[in-house]
Amino acid sequence: LGLREVRCGVWSDVVWIDLSGTAPSLQDHVAPLTTLWQGYDMTTLRLAHYETGQIAANWKLAIEASIENYLEPFVHEKLPARLDSAQPTFEEVALGAMFGFVTEADAALRSDTPMVPLRDPTAKRADNLCYLFPNCQQALFGGLAVRTIWMPLGVDRCEWRTSWYLVGQAADDAAHRPARDEMVEFWRQLRVEDKRAIEWMQRGRASPVADNLLLSPF
Repeated sequence: LGLREVRCGVWSDVVWIDLSGTAPSLQDHVAPLTTLWQGYDMTTLRLAHYETGQIAANWKLAIEASIENYLEPFVHEKLPARLDSAQPTFEEVALGAMFGFVTEADAALRSDTPMVPLRDPTAKRADNLCYLFPNCQQALFGGLAVRTIWMPLGVDRCEWRTSWYLVGQAADDAAHRPARDEMVEFWRQLRVEDKRAIEWMQRGRASPVADNLLLSPF
């Protein structure tokens, strides 16, 4: 039938496909994030919840909004404001295919479940929200890992597909069910708040005075 072989691989429960056949190796592509996570035992994570949703906005707007921190005090009532010039609580990172930020003060995004074990118990723990180009979001908040694929459905609509992972039995045992339910509801509320703001941004881009409005440095 004339079918051609396509390069593909699996990393972090995500299937990666290279239709062109010219992309770097998957190992090289994900290397910046594996380096960022090298202090953690990520093998302890198990799938706790999966959910999808749509936003009436361009997928690049949705990604951009998730990695800039200006919106948080105005859009997310329950998140801490990180924009404090006297004591900055986050560091922007961009290396190879990875872009996003690392923070040491993101406790509000963590779940009330066991932390991902540190390979070195004396090491400093830091959370992160990063992307692997172009649309694969990989975040780690204490004991919670969040993985999202942002799928373009058109120039003005996209879909998010998110998996939430917790450590070991916390992902499915009865003892941690209240914490899991609380975590899911917290993130659902974040998505409702994000959706409203991002869709406003999409409508704003239709204005004749909106020209190359960038929110993040990436």
